[in-house]
Amino acid sequence: MRVTLVYPSMGRRVRAVQMQPLTIAALAGLAPGDVNIRFFDDRFERIDYNAPTDLAAISVQTFAARRAYEIADEFRRRGIPVVLGGFHVTAVPEEAAQHADAVVIGAAEESWPRALEDARNGRLQPVYRSSRQPSLAGLRYRREVFTGKRYLRIDLVEFGRGCPYACGFCSVAGFFGSRKECRPVTEVVEEIRHIPGRFVEFVDDNLIGDVSKAKELLRALIPLRIRWVAQAGIEFAFDDELLDLAAASGCAGLLVGFESLSEGSLRQMGKSARCKADGFAEAISRLHARKIRICASFLFGYDEDTPESFSRTLAFANGQKFMLALFNHLTPFPGTPVYEQMEAEGRLRVERWWLTPGFRWGDVIFDPKHFSAGALADACRENRRVFYQPANILRRAISPANRTRFVESLALNFLVRKDVLEKQGFPLGRGQS
Repeated sequence: MRVTLVYPSMGRRVRAVQMQPLTIAALAGLAPGDVNIRFFDDRFERIDYNAPTDLAAISVQTFAARRAYEIADEFRRRGIPVVLGGFHVTAVPEEAAQHADAVVIGAAEESWPRALEDARNGRLQPVYRSSRQPSLAGLRYRREVFTGKRYLRIDLVEFGRGCPYACGFCSVAGFFGSRKECRPVTEVVEEIRHIPGRFVEFVDDNLIGDVSKAKELLRALIPLRIRWVAQAGIEFAFDDELLDLAAASGCAGLLVGFESLSEGSLRQMGKSARCKADGFAEAISRLHARKIRICASFLFGYDEDTPESFSRTLAFANGQKFMLALFNHLTPFPGTPVYEQMEAEGRLRVERWWLTPGFRWGDVIFDPKHFSAGALADACRENRRVFYQPANILRRAISPANRTRFVESLALNFLVRKDVLEKQGFPLGRGQS
């Protein structure tokens, strides 16, 4: 049996920051050994619709949904059955079903092998739904599907899924549940031992969603002598044992969701119980003391935000010498509490914005309280522009927090700067294949 896996782009091709889509390696790993896998990364290569295949499968994220449906429709026009899955499909399965022969709702570990077997026997069902969150023991990631493709030189590894916190803007709890499920540490360590590179990014939405398991992992990483980065909650900074283990095991940086300097906004997000703005400076100091660099994430557009919030946050980000920072506006994703709230309040400018012709990356699709949608988009864009000005990049790179990896800090900043500039105003859909 021949199966074509596709990772869709948002639309036209972007070359700046492309990492291996680990989802594809996981799907390939779940397939029986006699299934012949072909993979196309639509972000930078042309899809060969004429290549012989018996089934096409596409993992769909919301920003790439319109393009994913274009690809699915083209395969089906040629008589190739299509399976769609992923976060977006789970949120809006009835929409996705209009472009697929089958949709996979929820995690793929149970459903994807069943779909493959049914397709092999000519009895593909319209819906495959996971009845529970599966065990992550024994997962296999077939990274050979990435052979010959040019990605950033960093290897992605999955330690676990889910997050114990249910932030209103986040899709994770709705997809994986509110409990962190971890892979066996021995299996993660063995996987890393066989990865040729020595720089790893853990793709978990919150590496320390289960603190005791995270500490077990970090202890096991120490002998491997790798460098790693991950995303984690700010509470990471206030656990001395966790900090010491992170430093000893090679932590090079963390993406931390500070999100806002406003306590009111943090409350509205559902983060205030563990994320206090008056503790940010201490948290940053504790991470920098361990030579752990920080990529800080900020989110604007909540009801407590005012025009002054942007300049205050920008000054804070530059003053704290973050290696990188993200300045994003709130985006109501389908299936999240924020989307449901905005919809109920009549504040969505467009309901299915991901399918709307003319929608571009960076557009705001709801009505903020204290400024217009256009003003919110412009302010986020301006913060990115100023933060990634060459002079500001250099000031941060020479700071004590970042200068031990001066060249690497410079390179990452200019790479992210290029990515931000390329994506701004990016139209969804209308691909080139």
